[in-house]
Amino acid sequence: MEELLSQYNGRLYSKKELEKWDLSKVIKRQIAWEEFEYFFLTASKEEKHSQKHVHLTIYPSRFPIVNLLEVEVPKILPIILHRTLEILKENNSNILTSTGFCTNNNICHFGVFFSTPDKAISKPILTKMKDLKEVKSVKIFSYTCDGCFEA
Repeated sequence: MEELLSQYNGRLYSKKELEKWDLSKVIKRQIAWEEFEYFFLTASKEEKHSQKHVHLTIYPSRFPIVNLLEVEVPKILPIILHRTLEILKENNSNILTSTGFCTNNNICHFGVFFSTPDKAISKPILTKMKDLKEVKSVKIFSYTCDGCFEA
């Protein structure tokens, strides 16, 4: 299923690692540099324009793990997204961003990047997500400063 994972690459960096990038003062202010110890970088490829390029985004994170909840559904409905966000909030998750897309075969994928202080968060979230009747498949991937793995 790892559709989103292949399209939206990410990596978690510690503040110490990111210091090597020599970010400008403006960027540091924009990402609240002084308030956070971890920063999650996503890169998504874009081929809609005439030139190939990627979009890089930096999200501050208070915790040393960022998760991607990847969900497969026949159709992305607002109620499913709303319930997904509620489930994550019920589990004290800090939601960073979300994304999604559909194919021609009525297969849609959406994902939510989130961080949480609880390392054992996967099982309760997966259980609640699988109870949603529209959900065909659901997985959680975790990003640390050491890489990405299925939770």
